[in-house]
Amino acid sequence: MNFLVLGPVRVCNGAGELDVGGPKVRAILVALLMQAGYVVRTEQLIDVVWGEAPPTSARNLVHVYVCRLRRVLRAASADRMLVSSHAGYRLDIDPEQLDLARFERLSAAGRQALRAERAAEAERLFSQALSLWRGPAFAGLTAEPLRRKAARLEAARLAAVEDRIDAYLALGLHADIVLELADLVEAHPLRERLAGQLMIALYRCDRRVEALEVFSTARSQLAAQLGLEPSERLHRLQRAVLTANPVLTPSS
Repeated sequence: MNFLVLGPVRVCNGAGELDVGGPKVRAILVALLMQAGYVVRTEQLIDVVWGEAPPTSARNLVHVYVCRLRRVLRAASADRMLVSSHAGYRLDIDPEQLDLARFERLSAAGRQALRAERAAEAERLFSQALSLWRGPAFAGLTAEPLRRKAARLEAARLAAVEDRIDAYLALGLHADIVLELADLVEAHPLRERLAGQLMIALYRCDRRVEALEVFSTARSQLAAQLGLEPSERLHRLQRAVLTANPVLTPSS
């Protein structure tokens, strides 16, 4: 049994995808998955499904939706993983059954490999982690608590992308990622780490003028949108590009 939340919410087993039901049942499933192994209080589930304006029958409706979810799991002989208590409900799963848990495990292993200067291993781990994403987390679910959690997960995804790019740069594969980096910087103009990575990649491709233009654009965006100057790290990168500092040369 696999639970997938990094994209549209899906539940799959060896026979294929299970029909979990509509958005409210899926929202309850996500809330249980995000706290797997712990009781999620009925009040929390009500908040996830309806926010600040629940119907008077909300507690009964949560019970109905949980029963629907239990029937889906029972059809796959997995209903025992959903446990009821006086306060709420608990979903007991192996972390490896959840794509988010696998993403976090692979990303953590990738960061460890990167710190240990095992760039090839780090690149492989980050690529595996990022391949688990099929779209925005919880795609199609609009409850505010889930939107906030999805935004935090998107930040984690972008951090993993940046870590993978660091691995590429450490491997001397700057030419392979220039186009991807340019698209990422355009999509996320306030992420200085991406801008710095693009500056390094362009410099190593003998495109020093373009590298300096990336700094200028980042500086303008930060000033216009946040009223801030680039970080000292980005300033140091600019100076390194201007002076052709050997620190920008990939290690052999």
